[in-house]
Amino acid sequence: MEILYYFKPFDTKIIIRQVDYFLESLPGNVIKRFTVLRRRNYNYRAPKNYKSYRIDRVVTRYMRSGITAPGSGITALGIGISSVLVESGIKIVNVFGIRDQNSQCFCDQGLKFSTFLRYKPMMSERFTVIQEKEGEFFGPRQVLIRGVRLTINAPSTGKDLERDLSRFETRSDDVYVVSFPKSGTTWVQEIVWQILNDGRISEERVESRYPFLEKSQLFDRPGDESDGQKVSVTSRPSPRLIKSHLPYHVIPMSKEESKRSKYIYVARNPKDVAVSFYHFVQSFDPGSYFNGTWEFFVKLFLEGKNSYGFWCDHVVPWWKHRDEPHVLFLTYEGLKKDLSGNVRLISEFLEKPLSDEVIRKITHQCTFAEMKKNSNSYVISAYATKPNLLRKGQIGDWKSLFSEELNKQFEETFLTKLHGTGLHFDTE
Repeated sequence: MEILYYFKPFDTKIIIRQVDYFLESLPGNVIKRFTVLRRRNYNYRAPKNYKSYRIDRVVTRYMRSGITAPGSGITALGIGISSVLVESGIKIVNVFGIRDQNSQCFCDQGLKFSTFLRYKPMMSERFTVIQEKEGEFFGPRQVLIRGVRLTINAPSTGKDLERDLSRFETRSDDVYVVSFPKSGTTWVQEIVWQILNDGRISEERVESRYPFLEKSQLFDRPGDESDGQKVSVTSRPSPRLIKSHLPYHVIPMSKEESKRSKYIYVARNPKDVAVSFYHFVQSFDPGSYFNGTWEFFVKLFLEGKNSYGFWCDHVVPWWKHRDEPHVLFLTYEGLKKDLSGNVRLISEFLEKPLSDEVIRKITHQCTFAEMKKNSNSYVISAYATKPNLLRKGQIGDWKSLFSEELNKQFEETFLTKLHGTGLHFDTE
């Protein structure tokens, strides 16, 4: 099976330059073919059922090899890039929403080239294909939005994200739990939930209690349900609890300080983050996301090519804003060493006074061992019983995968960049 990536050019020269860059970004072992396609003027809507379209001889040649060009109501020029699939195959619906049927790629109802055009501004900044080696990364691709690498299941969740974030209205009673991935987000989410609910444990999945800002449907409109997180954040009643991994300069925030939401940021030492992140992406169903080696993954991590980019660029800006009244900065290691004190600190920040008895109750219920007993609440529903957001919950697990040389490289790459910031992490 092969995949066609299509772009409708407003200006042929511009689009060709964009496609040239896209070709350069593809893995070296991918066969690259580039053709400007001219199709007849069939300006009509897609039918209710999947259907292929008559096109000219150039594309017919592709059709005979099992490719049907997607699109509806398209005229003039289109540009196609086809790339060889990996042996295990690629889930087309996860890449561009194109479904495979009878060895051909079919366009879903109502899907148009304009859908793909949503990627034009992202491509102009850069469109990154993270799959640098065959058979390691699958499915989601990364795009740059305001300079931040985000993993997007295109086109449904990514096409309007930048626009939606810019017009998303926060509320003064919103509570955001924010972090770089795999830094203790779920742990803090549970603590915050229990504080606001007087120590009550919920059987509801954490993803239902906290919409994932950059993965959720922000406004009331038809959206994609393929990832199980179709939540209109705007329609939720106050106070809203929201999860996000967005950096400080990207996350929605009111310009008026008196109207700003509360942001609880949790950071973790980068060594343990890298190991936890690796195990997390490996725990998805085989062939759906990642099946590469630790060496390949950690190389991307050191270069900031993973989702949400370079660790220091994410953590340090939040640290610099730690003294602002609407920001509470926590560390994973600090939570491990003094959970009770941090529960009290969070309750004070949320202006939710609790008795000593309730503080003790929440502290006990939010230990890793107790949360494991309710582990079904921390499963991502879109992926059935895995991956689970709880794994080991330890400080120093990096030693299980780090060599002496890699440890030195991490020290030089990350920890030395924290020099002078006043931010320090315990690593064991």
